[in-house]
Amino acid sequence: MQHAAGYEKHSKLSLLSQNTTEKRNPLYKIKISLITLICFILTACTTVPITGRQQLNLIPDSSMLSMSLQEYDKFLDQNKLSKDQEKVNMVRGAGIRIQRAVEMYLTQNKNREGYDTKYKSA
Repeated sequence: MQHAAGYEKHSKLSLLSQNTTEKRNPLYKIKISLITLICFILTACTTVPITGRQQLNLIPDSSMLSMSLQEYDKFLDQNKLSKDQEKVNMVRGAGIRIQRAVEMYLTQNKNREGYDTKYKSA
């Protein structure tokens, strides 16, 4: 009986040392890294509401919107608005046509909530 207990103790120690050795193995670290990366990618994939396509979303939409508005304001602060009325009208007209097309598309697909447009010519 004592021999069996000693064997059991020895097998537990060998399992512990095997686990420790396995964790030092570079392939073990690569496997863990790949599994972690795959889990991250699978949880970060989302469906785009407008088009229905799949995308990898590393930055939340709320953060992206906030950052884009900050950069837009910084751009306007650093650049003078154009005084060439012909170019201003051209940009404004193109912006209005794009805005109408997007609004029409979103209205047809019942997905217009939460979208806002803003454009200026610099």
